[in-house]
Amino acid sequence: FSGRTRALGAMAGVVCAWLRNDLRLHDSPVLHRAAALAKEKGIPALPVYVIDPRLFQRTRRGTWKMGPFRALFLLQSLRVLRRRLRKVGSNLLVKVGRPEEVLPSLLGDGSYLLTQQEVTSEELAVDGGVREALGGRVVWEYCWGSTLFHKDDLPFRPDLSDAPDVFTTFKNAVEPELATRVNEVPGTFQGKKTESKMRVRRCLPDVEEGSLPLPADLEIPDVEMAWADLPYSEAVEEPVPTEKAALQFVGGEEEALKRLKYYLWDTDLIAKYFDIRNGMLGGDYSTKLAAWLTLGCISPRKIFEEIRRYEKARTSNKSTYWVLFELMWRDFFRFFAAKHGDGIFRRT
Repeated sequence: FSGRTRALGAMAGVVCAWLRNDLRLHDSPVLHRAAALAKEKGIPALPVYVIDPRLFQRTRRGTWKMGPFRALFLLQSLRVLRRRLRKVGSNLLVKVGRPEEVLPSLLGDGSYLLTQQEVTSEELAVDGGVREALGGRVVWEYCWGSTLFHKDDLPFRPDLSDAPDVFTTFKNAVEPELATRVNEVPGTFQGKKTESKMRVRRCLPDVEEGSLPLPADLEIPDVEMAWADLPYSEAVEEPVPTEKAALQFVGGEEEALKRLKYYLWDTDLIAKYFDIRNGMLGGDYSTKLAAWLTLGCISPRKIFEEIRRYEKARTSNKSTYWVLFELMWRDFFRFFAAKHGDGIFRRT
């Protein structure tokens, strides 16, 4: 599934959408920007995913950096993403190797590389390696797309040096509509919520058919990505789902959107989320969206918009608020990591 080019050497004049933890077509800043840039410059666009072998090795403690179940979830997500890209006239080039070696070999002069901005040291180190290898001959552009609130909209300094280290203070500063004391619920979350002033950017439009035209000299074999293609440093068997599992986690954007619909519109479980969220058994006591959020199979803003639509159509209460509350917890930790770096793992 690695793809090949008819012409030797790198492809010049290409918009490369390097996808990582944003494996979706809806609300995709990288793909949206790639489509706009390809149209503006009149050049092709190439969505790429690089499977880094360093993630498929054992740690110094003997555990797998990426366990088999997570690897299968990733593989499923990539298969779905490729299929969905094909439906809009594009494709996904999947390469195995270190990004700092793979990407420079693909991109020639006059190309652009777009990727989602990450915040933690391993990802940033890889970014640094890629940029160094490109040597300035390719235009690099970050896109922000992993959080509910856009980094540029936060009421803090760009380096987040003044961002609060306490969640409630962070929440109240970022979103006045949700400003309360610890564990309180805003009084506006009662009955149908007809309007909201929360400062969350709208989801970007879905990728349009034909907006990501592939390079003419590129061939991507029509071969399904297989478990054996994953670069594990030693033999690892593909995990087999068990009937004992409360929920079968299947990777990909389609399953993520299906789960969101189930939890809101099919079952109204979100309306009692606060009372059941600490359960230990079964598949319904929590949204279970975290796995899909981690790989970007679903956007936090998509979840927000569906909750807002649900609150307008059916009800808003402590439970619907609490899901938004926990999305903000997710934002808080991501921005906290961006502020403190590896310091979050050190004793103070």
